[in-house]
Amino acid sequence: SVRMHIEEEGCWDLVANSQGAWLSPESEALIPAVEIRLDKEAMDRILEGRATFLKSFMVGDMKMTGDFQALRSLDQVFRF
Repeated sequence: SVRMHIEEEGCWDLVANSQGAWLSPESEALIPAVEIRLDKEAMDRILEGRATFLKSFMVGDMKMTGDFQALRSLDQVFRF
């Protein structure tokens, strides 16, 4: 799972399994493999297809801790 801290929007857990993927409010019971911090504008660029998670990380628009393999897989799973 991935925990996304989006400035001005809050904190969300991205959960994926064989049935699909979904966002849910942050859960204390969930221990994420990856934690991402970015602002709303950076997330908007990703959602609009003008940037990727990896590119946002590489240019410094996003901070990340945890499993870097999971970061690369985000761009494969979420094609905006």
